[in-house]
Amino acid sequence: MFGLVLGLLSWLHIQAQLTLFVVEADRESFTAYAKVEERHDEVTVDVTVDDSGGGR
Repeated sequence: MFGLVLGLLSWLHIQAQLTLFVVEADRESFTAYAKVEERHDEVTVDVTVDDSGGGR
């Protein structure tokens, strides 16, 4: 039983790490997508990410 609990905790830890990795990659992707819209020298795109967690 102890091994099962340790296995489940390990699984949850791995899932949490993967979630954080995906969120960071997603943030970088959105920044890159916004920067693509800088097509002319007179156009500047500033990207900020709101980490307050206020929802949509």
